[in-house]
Amino acid sequence: MGRGMFAPAIPPAWRVEAAATARLASPMILTNLSQAAIHTTDVVLLGWLGRGRWRRVRWAAISTSRF
Repeated sequence: MGRGMFAPAIPPAWRVEAAATARLASPMILTNLSQAAIHTTDVVLLGWLGRGRWRRVRWAAISTSRF
């Protein structure tokens, strides 16, 4: 018997596992994306300091990458 209207509606196991993994990983994915956005914003804002203030830029880069 082929796939008809009496076929079971159970999804394959790998889809169930992939959905569960995506639900568990979503907070970590969002955290990683937000940290990347914050780091990018810091780099852009530090670019406004100019060439003469590299000591501040260096310390700010160290402080943002440590936490």
